[in-house]
Amino acid sequence: LNPGAIESVKQLPNNHNLLLIAYNRGLAVLWDLESASVKQSFISPGHGQSVGLFIAQDATQFTWYHADGSFATWDLDSPIPPENQKYVPYGPDPCKAIDRLIRGHRGRCELVVFSGGMPRSAYGEHQCVSVHCKDGTKVAFDFTSKVIDFFVTFNEVRPEQAEVLVVLLEEELVAYDLTDETLPQINAPYLHSLHASAVTCNHLVSQVSPDVYAKIKLAGELQMAEYSCKIWPITGGIVPNEPVDDDEQPIERDVLITGHEDGSVKFWDCSEVCLTPLLHVKTAPLFNNSDDFDTNLNASTEQLDDGEPPFRKAGQFDPYSDDPRLAVKKVQLCPRTGTLVIAGTAGNVVMANFEASPHDVADETQSHGPLKVTTMNLVSDRDGFVWKGHDQLKVKRTLLEENAPIIEGVNFVGVLQVLPPAAITCIAMQSKWSLVAAGTAHGLVLFDYNNLSPVLHKCTLNPNDLTGAGETLSRRKSFKKTLRESFRRLRKGRSTRNNPNAAGAGGQHAQSAAETRPVERQIEARPVDDGMGSMVRCLTFAQTFITNQNVYIPTLWAGTNASCVSVFVLNLPPKQPAAGGENGAEEPVPQGPPVTGKLAKEIQMKHRAPIIGIAVVDSVSIETLFLCYAM
Repeated sequence: LNPGAIESVKQLPNNHNLLLIAYNRGLAVLWDLESASVKQSFISPGHGQSVGLFIAQDATQFTWYHADGSFATWDLDSPIPPENQKYVPYGPDPCKAIDRLIRGHRGRCELVVFSGGMPRSAYGEHQCVSVHCKDGTKVAFDFTSKVIDFFVTFNEVRPEQAEVLVVLLEEELVAYDLTDETLPQINAPYLHSLHASAVTCNHLVSQVSPDVYAKIKLAGELQMAEYSCKIWPITGGIVPNEPVDDDEQPIERDVLITGHEDGSVKFWDCSEVCLTPLLHVKTAPLFNNSDDFDTNLNASTEQLDDGEPPFRKAGQFDPYSDDPRLAVKKVQLCPRTGTLVIAGTAGNVVMANFEASPHDVADETQSHGPLKVTTMNLVSDRDGFVWKGHDQLKVKRTLLEENAPIIEGVNFVGVLQVLPPAAITCIAMQSKWSLVAAGTAHGLVLFDYNNLSPVLHKCTLNPNDLTGAGETLSRRKSFKKTLRESFRRLRKGRSTRNNPNAAGAGGQHAQSAAETRPVERQIEARPVDDGMGSMVRCLTFAQTFITNQNVYIPTLWAGTNASCVSVFVLNLPPKQPAAGGENGAEEPVPQGPPVTGKLAKEIQMKHRAPIIGIAVVDSVSIETLFLCYAM
């Protein structure tokens, strides 16, 4: 009898002199180290290859799992095979091997956690860790990155009771509460995947006010409502000089905001040593062809058919985006008012704030009304312009007809759609005036987000840029054509040397034809780069002297790739004070005159270099003290 190679060796928890050894070809033996003899043998043929063993805490049983996706629990005192020794949890179709298995209990019900074992043909590529309980609950955590390893923590008082499942993946570390039937995820205090979705932009906001920071933190805590309250099971190390009391916490915080490919925005507290996640805002549910806001992390795992495993999407890492138009290009936050502006690839600008307070949690689905979408067309008056790029994102009709929801403390105020729907290249926000400006490759727009009304727009296109394809035409020689012409000249030279007669009149005629032939150039489309002159690169709000040397005037400055600086003068009507009601309550503020603006100056730099930033300074080269947050 050749048992094959040794696959697993386990030491009995209550007797360190006994080893349970599993061989490759379906044989397991209980080996006594003192007597150097076999105390018991177990034979389980017909499973292909043995993979591993798991011994229970009381050392009375062990679970043997195999390469065909099956496992069975044996008694250590008896060599008789169990009745279900050929049990395949995801059978009867051929399954992949179970890579690792741990057995415990949830209350009085047996609990089995294992990785692998998926049906080979249909779901063999899924990276899963399955949790099966005798009470009938079955979940297959479907991860987007490779499962490296996992372990289960047990209760110290009752060692057979499983508590937490910790899974190490190629891209992240996650944990789940096994004591709850819904298996909720446990919030990790560290090791968050910064690039769970590809990072497309970032923005650092300094000196965030305590009020705004508290609202952001509250919104993040509301997102954790579906997570388990269990404490993170891993401990080790302390952060030096970490503030303990609230009085020692910094008054103002630094917040890093990252925009991602899937249309989401993440807030990170970077005031201390650790980069702590605060909030995850998703804009994709605002638009069609996306998941709804009420997606539950612990959603039902009901199978579509009997042969499908009970998959549940797990983990945060998701490198693939269903729609490239959702990618966030620019993001900005006012550190004093908490106004959030998110600009995307399809010319969409989403405006939101953090109006919800702890008293509004019970009524967080109420808002000021339906979501309003405003469209501003930059090239409507240009004859012959046809946009050949991607379409704009359509806002869901339900959000336009019903009250826009306040989701987990985030109130979406409105959506600005710039046409053509090209990517937003720069934004600037002035919360003091309730204005936001956005630039694209075709021009710029100015929008009043308080009254949700457009202020002005300017098209920066010139006739050479009116291709409408989001691309410029470049007339240049292609590399392939250059090689082809080189080989033709080489062959021509060889034929002339081998044929002296060819050097006569025929050769002279060919030479003259080659000299008179115009040089050919291939016209090919090239992607948009920094060379597109109409692209708006920077926007800045400022108060300075433009039309009057004695009075500060609100202005908007814009710089393009063609080294053109446009200065717009803004007319800001005085804000209407809130009127008091009969009972002392404040009535809604009546809408006053609209904000207006007009072009005051255009400055063309001689160097023709792209304008990447504009700052207004005083006579001693110090930037004017003005609350302007632009990028």
